[in-house]
Amino acid sequence: MDLLIGLVAYVTFEGDVQGNVLLNFSPDSPVAVLARFALLDLVVLSYMIMMIPCKLSLLDLLYDKNEARMEASQPQFYGVTLALNVMALAVALAVSDLSVVNGLNGAVCTNLVAFVLPVLFHLRVRTATAVDEAERRPLCSAANVPYVAMLLFGVFSCFLSTRQLVQSLAAQ
Repeated sequence: MDLLIGLVAYVTFEGDVQGNVLLNFSPDSPVAVLARFALLDLVVLSYMIMMIPCKLSLLDLLYDKNEARMEASQPQFYGVTLALNVMALAVALAVSDLSVVNGLNGAVCTNLVAFVLPVLFHLRVRTATAVDEAERRPLCSAANVPYVAMLLFGVFSCFLSTRQLVQSLAAQ
């Protein structure tokens, strides 16, 4: 869906596309108003989906409490929730253009999730914790060359895209 909307926006507006494509549409257009409400709904619902794992991880990290067993006290639970919400608000107020967030997401998170972390997990399982001895390989074996190449590509891509993002932000 993102690809389709992006392609249509770039074909329609060519070089005048803004970081937030919705800003290219007239504020009076019923379709644009509907799209803005849909985006608001998407952001509100996805915020909760992202907030809950962050909160549970912070409770475990800071207080060594497993919230699945409801071990955290109410002040700990509400304090972490409040702190996360305040930090999210601070970031939202500090970032004036949605394209910055999308750029960071694409530059860092996508490369980590698509290339770096899966390879690291795979190599860790193959080198240390493989149950079958035939599957266990030392880290510096020829069988791991494709995985190391993919890891290097992911790190290079992350570095290059982050550098490009920083350059475009510095030019503004």
